[in-house]
Parts: sequence; structure tokens; C-alpha cells
Amino acid sequence: MDWIEEGWNYILYNFIYRLFYYLEIAICMALDWIQELMDVFTGTTKVIYKTNFGSPENYLINIFFKNGAVSGVYLGMAAIGIVMAFVFALISVIRKSFDSNEKVKMSYGQILTNLFKSILLIICLNAGMNVIITATNVLMQSVVFIFDHAEDLSNGNDHIDFTDEEYAAMARILNTIGNYSLNPSYKNRYNINACYNEIRGDIGYLADQGVFKFYYETKDENNNIIPTWQSIIQEIANAANYNKEVPVDVYNEGIANSIYSAMEIIRQNSSIPVLQSYDRIEDYSGDKVNMGRVMFLIGTMGNGITGAAKNDTYNEHPSLTDPVRAPYYRGSKNVYDIDQVNKDFDIALHKTNYIVVYIAGGVLALNMALIIVTCVARIFNLLFLYVIAPPVFAVLPLDDGGKVKQWTTAFIVQSFSVFATVISMRIYLLFLPIILDPGLQISQNIIIDMVGRVVLIYAGIEAISKANGILTGILADNAGWQSVASGDMSGYLKGSFAGRVASTAGGFVNSMPLKAIGGKKLSNLLQGKANPQDAKTGGALGTVIKSAGALAKFTARGVKAGAEAYKKGGGPGKGPAGGAGGGSGGAGSNKEAAIPPPQRDV
Repeated sequence: MDWIEEGWNYILYNFIYRLFYYLEIAICMALDWIQELMDVFTGTTKVIYKTNFGSPENYLINIFFKNGAVSGVYLGMAAIGIVMAFVFALISVIRKSFDSNEKVKMSYGQILTNLFKSILLIICLNAGMNVIITATNVLMQSVVFIFDHAEDLSNGNDHIDFTDEEYAAMARILNTIGNYSLNPSYKNRYNINACYNEIRGDIGYLADQGVFKFYYETKDENNNIIPTWQSIIQEIANAANYNKEVPVDVYNEGIANSIYSAMEIIRQNSSIPVLQSYDRIEDYSGDKVNMGRVMFLIGTMGNGITGAAKNDTYNEHPSLTDPVRAPYYRGSKNVYDIDQVNKDFDIALHKTNYIVVYIAGGVLALNMALIIVTCVARIFNLLFLYVIAPPVFAVLPLDDGGKVKQWTTAFIVQSFSVFATVISMRIYLLFLPIILDPGLQISQNIIIDMVGRVVLIYAGIEAISKANGILTGILADNAGWQSVASGDMSGYLKGSFAGRVASTAGGFVNSMPLKAIGGKKLSNLLQGKANPQDAKTGGALGTVIKSAGALAKFTARGVKAGAEAYKKGGGPGKGPAGGAGGGSGGAGSNKEAAIPPPQRDV
């Protein structure tokens, strides 16, 4: 029967599981492509715009504001604004002169001061706008960096110095591997496993010292990765659970690949560098983490019971920066290379959480598309506020700054409108690993535990769309809310054809967890939708209710039939075959108890 099991596993891993994996990476690739566009429109990535002056690389919003035509329009509006400022100042002086009831609160000195203020604001806005736009770009880049390195920043000490005892343990490990590599049959699994069993004690010692809390990657001047003592030993530590001895006659793919790779490196390199110390953050400070990589790694964290890492040590409390996932998170290893992925992760359905990747990935893709459209509207709205600023500032001598205040509020809201959605989306990506962590136990009942995790995932998806209102509600007054409405493209996007298609897909994704639990009736109830009169509870909850009802009806029918047979027969005996409760029906009569008709069969 072993050959049947091996054949079935071959079909699963080479066809069925691969199909799920390819669909998963298709979603991850789509996230990466959409993120490239999002980075351009949010001001974290430069674009190329060739002109006769200046650098060809710049941020998209800076290109619009520094365009010669836009500058020319502003200069013309500034001239109009200055003239209007004098006109409004004159009107204000006339009103003050004929104000017998003292309704005009400003004095002549305040009117004159406001005139100079308005002219100064009009003249300085051009330079101030460049400073403000650059500041928002830097702020967005800082936010992205913080979320990309959140786990590194929370790990405490980002620097490690290696001790003499640690060097001695590393030397013993590499020396043992080198000796085993001299064996003519060094590729044999007995040789490989014996070598691993001999060195795993020193690997455990290094793990206890915190050596493997870092992912070691060293590059030469040509940006090529070079092997070091630490990186070689870490690959072996990631391959399997070093706390358990490996039977010498059992083939372990992870151990075999890591030991064989170490042997080849030792045979081909006469001198392997050893690191004296290591810094976690500095080596990755310029790297961006793609959403696709993050979503893939979230899928490897499993379903809350077990994870997909082949070394179970990294399934107990999985994180994006643990030693087995860090190479993929940093881009050193490719999540789209199935051969590489198979060395570190199990792509089986019960190990990798494809459902979370499909649902969360689809929702994030929709939100990222909405961010892109909103950012385009934000650029045009900021340009509009920039161009109309001089006439607005010109009113300052007349209303003592009321319109200037409204303009400032509208401008601030437009400048920061995209931040809330970006931040909420990145928080959700931090939220998912916590939900899927096997260390989190919502209930001892496994069904309740899984339902609780589904509810958390669904609620997080809903919260992403609500986060923008929280920030804009803090910043906005009446003018701010009008600015929010002009920059909010979600209503238009949902009303368009593409938006209706996306909304339908998003509604399906949002309601699918609820439908799986309680069917359409429960989904409509929790989402505030009306249910038809003939609606029934479906899904897992409906199945349980129907099964319980059927069992109760079946049992009650059997009891009734058994009682009737007992009366007819006058004593205990065989009961009817159709009921669990009719086991004491009467057989004292010459006739058997009546069998329930076929139409009563539940």
C-alpha cells in the first residue's frame, strides 16, 4: 500500500497543490504590480520626466507643481489676487468709515496688517507649496519604512557581537561537515543524517544564545551574496527541528539540501569569511517590501493550528522576520520560485492557508486600486487649491482670515487624505499574522476558535474602508468635509462599470465567510439586508441545525411507532426497523410491527 500512498502524494503535490500555489502567486503578483502604481501616486517612488533642465527623476506630484504652465498660471492668478487684495482693503476701509453701529470689528491698523499678510501669503505660497509637497512625500516614505521594518524595530537589540564560545561552536560544526564531505559516499542519506545528528547539539547552543534571531546576508562590492560561517549554519538550523534526532535511514529533504549545500561551499571555497558582528536594520534600510511577498508569507503561517514551514520550530510563533521567512520577506529568496519554496515550506492545503491569501489579497487589491484613483483626484484637487489660493488670500482684509482658514483646512485634508487608507491597510497586514498565530487560542473548542479567527479577519477587512473617515473627521470642518467629498473617489468608482464589477467581487469576498458559517440568511442579517420570507439558515450552522432536527424527528417517530407496536403486541419484542426509539415494540402478536412508509424516510 506504500506505493499507492506515494503515488497519491505525487499527484497532490505536483498537480493539485501546485494549482492552488499558482493561483496564490497570481494574486501576489497582481498585488506587486498594483503596488508599483500606488507607490508612484502616493509619492514614495520617483518617475522619469525628461526636460531641458533639472534631474529627469522626480516625484509625480512635484512634476505637476513645477511644470512651467502651472507656474505661469499661478503668477497670473497672483497678480489678480494682489489687485483684489487692494480692492478688498479699500472696501473694508470704506465700510469702517461708514460703520456707525460698530459692526466692523477690525481697526484701520488691522485692515492694513491683513493687506500686507495677504500679499505676503500670495508671494510666498509658491515656495511654501514645494516645501509642503516634499514634506508629505518624506512623511509617506517614513510611514512605509516603519511598517516594512516593524518587526525588526520591535525585536529590541538590532546588533549582535559574537563571542569566543560561539565561534568555537561554529568551528566545530563546519569542521564536522568538512570531515563528512570527505566520505566517497557523502551524498548518501546515512552520511548526511549522521553528520546532522553530530552537529545539532552545537546548533542548539547557538540558538539558545540568540544567534539565529538574525538573518545573515553579506554582499560584495558587486552586490552579490557571499557565504559566511553564520549564513551556512543558519541554513542548516532552518532545515529541521534541531532538538530532535533524525533516524539515519530516513530521507529528510530539508536536512539533505542544507548539509549538501554546506559541503559544496566548503569544498569550493578555501577561505570562508566569518562575521565579527552584525546589524539587522542597516543592511535593509533602502529596501522596500512588496505586498505580494507579505501576503504569501502570511499564507505560510497556516490556519491557527499549524504552519507551512518544514521546520516546525518556526510554526509555533511564526513571524515575517523569523529565520525561515526573512529571506523571502527581504527578497533574497523568490516567493515565485516553486523549487525554492518547496525547500522551506509545505504547499499542502492543510499547511498553507490559501483561503486567507485569496480573500485578503483580493480585498487589498481593491483598496489599493481605490487608493490610486483617490491619489489622482488628490493631485488635481491640490493643483486647484494652489491656483485659486491668491483670490482666496485676497479676501483677508475683508473677513479677517475666515476664508484663509477654510482654504488651509481643505488643503491639509487633501494633503493627508491618502495617509489613513495606506496606514490602515498596512496595519491589517500586521493584524493577520497575529490572528493566524497558533499561539493565539480564542477558545479550547476548535470550531469556536476557527469561527473567531474568521470574524476577526472579516472585521479587519471592514475596518480598512472606515479608517479614512477617522483621520479626516479629526482634521475637517465644513470646508474640510467638502474637500473630503471632492477627493473621495469611492462613490464614483462604485457607480462606474468597473466599480460595479469590483463591488460585486468585493461583496462576494466580504460575504463569503458569513455565508460559509450561516448561509445567505445569516449573511444578510449581519450586513443589514432584508431576508425573503422563505429564507433558510444555510452553511455550516444550517447543516448542524438540519442534522439536529432530522435526528430529533427520526428519534421521535421511532418512539411513537414502537409504542403503537407495543400496544398491539402486548409485550416487548422486536421494534420497527424505521426508528431508533422503537426498539421495545411488541412482538407478542403473530404479526410484525408495521414499518413506516417510505415517504416518511428523512
